[in-house]
Amino acid sequence: MNSIEDGYLFWKQFDALRDPNTTLKALINDSGLNYELIKVQRSLNRIPKVYEVARLAACLNVPVEFLLQEKELISTSHRSRLKIYQALQHVDTSILESVRLMVENRDKLEMESLS
Repeated sequence: MNSIEDGYLFWKQFDALRDPNTTLKALINDSGLNYELIKVQRSLNRIPKVYEVARLAACLNVPVEFLLQEKELISTSHRSRLKIYQALQHVDTSILESVRLMVENRDKLEMESLS
């Protein structure tokens, strides 16, 4: 669990990296995230979930590490998911569809083997 202090530092860094001419609402909407949810997280000094942090960093055009102040603000278990998410942001949609189909087929095969 992240502390309130970590959350405060996260949002302070976010504001320092954000273009002052872009409203928070516009930036959040551009990221595809829920503005109301992010607004609550911000007001409570909570660090968003890993995929939300990745999307916010992408909208700011900075590496996630810049947004997290290169501190251990996300757990080790989430780091691998974050790296996957970052890589997927730049992948062609046809590749993503192929991966989805492979996973779906694997799930079907597993279900058939259990029968």
